[in-house]
Amino acid sequence: MGAHVVATSSSDEKLERLRDLGADELINYRTTPEWGREVLTRTGKAGVDQ
Repeated sequence: MGAHVVATSSSDEKLERLRDLGADELINYRTTPEWGREVLTRTGKAGVDQ
């Protein structure tokens, strides 16, 4: 289907597990307070579907 997966978590360990499972973009919302803006940057301002 070609989905581009953006994963967010407050845990770096969980983000690494999500990478192992195939997530394309990883954002730690604890260390990236403007994580919503970061999502827009990484998706070319398209945002995400939930």
